[in-house]
Amino acid sequence: MSATERPWTGDACSLVEAFRTGERSPVEELEASLAAIEASGLNAFSHIDAEAALDAARRADVSLPFGGVPVAVKQLDPVAGWPLTEASNVFADRVAELVLTWLRRLADQA
Repeated sequence: MSATERPWTGDACSLVEAFRTGERSPVEELEASLAAIEASGLNAFSHIDAEAALDAARRADVSLPFGGVPVAVKQLDPVAGWPLTEASNVFADRVAELVLTWLRRLADQA
């Protein structure tokens, strides 16, 4: 397995530096992360919007502080259009209508 087939194991700052030097790309990193999630038996992610994530990775501006770094969002943090179950079967059909400010700001920086 090549290095780009596994998710980055360093910190976010060194990952951005790897993007800037061409050692890795945001798309490669996202694909490695998605593959690791799929291969895991942990079932740690309740919702994955892979298409939107790949689109964002393709558009990533690596000159920004966290440009291109994949980020997981907790299930309790609303993202418009995503399920907002709050880990409860009672809310199984609920969909978020807004995006938290910190997530919107992070997306603007990625």
